[in-house]
Amino acid sequence: MIAFAKKSFPQNQYRNLSFFEQDAEAINYKNRFDAVVSFNTIHRITKPKLALQNMFKALMPGGHMVAVFPALGSKILSTSIAVVDSRDEWKKYFKVPDRKNYFNTEDIYSKYLSEIGFIIDKVQVVWEDEIFDNRQAFFNILKVSYSQKDSLPLEKQDEFFNQVIDEYLSYMPIDHNGRVHFYFNRMEIIAYKPLILPST
Repeated sequence: MIAFAKKSFPQNQYRNLSFFEQDAEAINYKNRFDAVVSFNTIHRITKPKLALQNMFKALMPGGHMVAVFPALGSKILSTSIAVVDSRDEWKKYFKVPDRKNYFNTEDIYSKYLSEIGFIIDKVQVVWEDEIFDNRQAFFNILKVSYSQKDSLPLEKQDEFFNQVIDEYLSYMPIDHNGRVHFYFNRMEIIAYKPLILPST
């Protein structure tokens, strides 16, 4: 993603942009940015409150933080992946199996944000039914988005994802129009750093 961003927004044309990778739990900026955004990351961080504290410190007074990430995820897809990657033919490829046991609630994140000092505009779990026109469309998005894909040999990947989709469709069959439904939810957060911080 960093390579894509650097290629799309070259430094010689966009002098105010720079892209680099850093541990969210170790960010050490102070009053530096107008906005901080995070997409599909916070749920993977060991200490999410610490990452949010670092984002708060990095924002200038009045700066906004926007984050979107899975709340409870898709239990059907998670179960389907667990069934398949536990099979003898696949488990040798996964040192750490992919188990998405998210439990990110509005109450938890509202509490984190308030304790840190953010003013909250929005903390909401949004439910979605993403509809794919056919099995192949679902296969394509699953294959490009699966975080452990590179653990599998290239020549085995299609077979693995087809087994995952077979398992998924055993719980959530294709509808009468040939479409695949993917039910999931996500957390949406919009908060900002006050212009005047309380004295300590």
